Amino acid sequence: MISQFSNFDNIHKLLDSINWNIADLILVNQSSEDFTFDLAHVLNVKELMSLSSSRNMALYYANKALDINAYTHIMFPDDDAYFLADFWVLYKDLDHTKSYVLNVLYRDELFFRPINYLNTWKNVMSSNLMIKTSIEDKIFFREDLGVGTVNGSGEDIDFFWRYMSSASFIETACICHPFSRKNVKSLDLQKHDKYFKGHIYLLKVHKKRYLLLFSFLRPIIEILSLKDVCINSQIVRRRLRILIND
Repeated sequence: MISQFSNFDNIHKLLDSINWNIADLILVNQSSEDFTFDLAHVLNVKELMSLSSSRNMALYYANKALDINAYTHIMFPDDDAYFLADFWVLYKDLDHTKSYVLNVLYRDELFFRPINYLNTWKNVMSSNLMIKTSIEDKIFFREDLGVGTVNGSGEDIDFFWRYMSSASFIETACICHPFSRKNVKSLDLQKHDKYFKGHIYLLKVHKKRYLLLFSFLRPIIEILSLKDVCINSQIVRRRLRILIND
């Protein structure tokens, strides 16, 4: 597994949830302090970098310093994600020749649905991807996408579309992640703009720009339903402006 962090608030919960008899962890430490953990491979870079860059650094380390063929899967849990104990029991019974998309558990609620062509961008995040190591391609994340770049999202969906489009969805094996469907009133509009730029760039790269229609569908429906009209109108205007200037 590969993860990264820039503070120490959450990382210990992830470390405590790993079954070290089954899994190894490469940890990219972007904080200003050294971090050591005997059971993990810790790369103390001491500088902030994009999520894609840090994951690629760990992937490079995995290919150079470890016998990657000794492992069945690679995962990318965020530093604030963690596993329940039964995950490792369920993992043993999986077909280890396949890649998987896990369900996500937050406050005892399962959020995601089985993946299909149209809902990938809603249901995939790096934390719930489990890619088989037997894939022939040399895997990497695009470093012009994702948090820490101008295009502030989309690196996980891009990764999924390039390497895992035939992955199986697992409803029972979950990863816990503080993912929540925030009320639109609490939306950070500047962060929203970066995420939407990433979404546009992702769909342009993969020649799927027609999927942008779905980015406008929800806020327009809520406007027509007279729900949070002011903020949803702002969202539509901002997205149209970004799209026109793109």
